[in-house]
Amino acid sequence: LPDSVDFTIIASGATGWRAIDVATGAITYWRIAGAGSQGLSSTMFLSGDDLIATLGLGPADIVRVAPDGRTRRIARRRQAVPTVDGGRVWVHDGLSDDFGGAAFLVDPDGSIRERIVLPSLTRPAVGLRAGLLVTTETGTAIVSDDGYRHIMEDGTVAAADATRVAHVACDPAPSCEILVGTFDEPDIHRLRLPPGDVPGGYFGPGLGAFSGDGRRLALPVFTQSAGSYVSIIDTVTGEQVGRPSGSGRPFASALGWSPD
Repeated sequence: LPDSVDFTIIASGATGWRAIDVATGAITYWRIAGAGSQGLSSTMFLSGDDLIATLGLGPADIVRVAPDGRTRRIARRRQAVPTVDGGRVWVHDGLSDDFGGAAFLVDPDGSIRERIVLPSLTRPAVGLRAGLLVTTETGTAIVSDDGYRHIMEDGTVAAADATRVAHVACDPAPSCEILVGTFDEPDIHRLRLPPGDVPGGYFGPGLGAFSGDGRRLALPVFTQSAGSYVSIIDTVTGEQVGRPSGSGRPFASALGWSPD
């Protein structure tokens, strides 16, 4: 990397996080009280400048960590849902993502802003300002206080931002397609992957991410023959414009983009 690069790597451990400033080499350690008995899950994402993380597998405490290390528990015995919002965060109370339950929109101070009941066999995917984007037996939809807005009849959610969404659709082979579009027109582009390549979001939570300007989609893909890689897709043309290699194992947590 060039000497001018300036960004931070956040690494999770048994009882907290280390933030490593690449430009200076400075390491900041954030210790989370009581986290040792619960362990840290791979569910963590940024909400504004803060880090949101779940302190364990399944329903557990959810914490908001400020850049200076100050920590606030914003929910107990719940699961965090990656949320596209600068402040509020969606959390879910189900023992399993596949069995409905209730979802809550939580303010930065931990107070509940909104509560919705999810239908059975519903998997929360991405939290939006407009509601919760979910995968169901009949496709994908946005669920909110205003009701149930159907998005697509097939496929599962791979990534979303405030206006864009990416789906994954596979046949039993498996042979998979990545569908990229908007909430109003979700099937603008289709990119077919080589047979046997399975994108993140097909078997579990969506792990992809749109860049800040919306021009690129990064989506992890796993293949039994060559390990994992990241498919970089131009959202304007629908073409794959990059394919950096991953590792021999599937990705366990969501991808992210640096501000530039």
